[in-house]
Amino acid sequence: MKPPSFQYFRPETLDDALAMLDRYKPHARILAGGQSLVPLMNFRHVQPQYLIDCNGIKELMYIRENGEYICIGAMVRQAEIEKSKLIAEKCPLLGKATRFIGYRAIRNRGTIGGSLAHADPAAEYPAVLLAASGEITAKDPQGLRRIQAGDFYLDTFTTALQPEEILTEVRFPVLSSNQRWSFLEFGRGYNTGVIVGVAVVVTLDGKKRCAAARIAVSGIGATPLHCPEAEDLLKGQRPTAALINKAAEASADALRPSDGLHAPAPYKQAMAKVYIERALKAAVS
Repeated sequence: MKPPSFQYFRPETLDDALAMLDRYKPHARILAGGQSLVPLMNFRHVQPQYLIDCNGIKELMYIRENGEYICIGAMVRQAEIEKSKLIAEKCPLLGKATRFIGYRAIRNRGTIGGSLAHADPAAEYPAVLLAASGEITAKDPQGLRRIQAGDFYLDTFTTALQPEEILTEVRFPVLSSNQRWSFLEFGRGYNTGVIVGVAVVVTLDGKKRCAAARIAVSGIGATPLHCPEAEDLLKGQRPTAALINKAAEASADALRPSDGLHAPAPYKQAMAKVYIERALKAAVS
């Protein structure tokens, strides 16, 4: 199938893109890597009248350190994140998760901004954003606003972005020397749908006790899910194997997965417990 007709624009500045989006909303869509939007258009699940291609906007293509954050422009390709030395050193959780995305051709085209804005609940980046306490920068013609990870995802394929806003930047806190991390993912085979993914960041104190933990699970609900039950159990304690098992069980019991295309709800819940436990053990080992 092919998409219905639409008008195509390729602005070279962010301000021009914002002006176009403001003029043609709500009938316009932003094109980033196109790995999700183009197939949806071909199947006519979405039918924008105006397509605004941001691939010519150089000001959205950067990876840099700014104080305590790694700042990434929305149009940075996933393959660039995968091979970035700065990401590997300062935010390795993001680099590790990127390697789970599709295959090389997808990562060569897909962008971090496009993936986050698409809001697939089984995608890798939303879980990493939540576990790492990252934040989104969005811009409209009136100015910028920052959106915390926990406030960004509202429902399946739905974010807090307003129709006139463009996601411009993603910020991740630089991981410190006392923080440990892990990312694991489970599906039925290579490049098949994700059943469960887990991103973990654990902060240890001087006595190797858990000072704080952030655990996010993808593929289970309408959005990436936070796991406060496990985090509360771990806080102030040494993360022993027995405690990690208890924390993973508590988190899985609190999850309310729905039946999906790739697995029924009980199976998802069982795999969530297994992979939360494995991810925590990998992080603190």
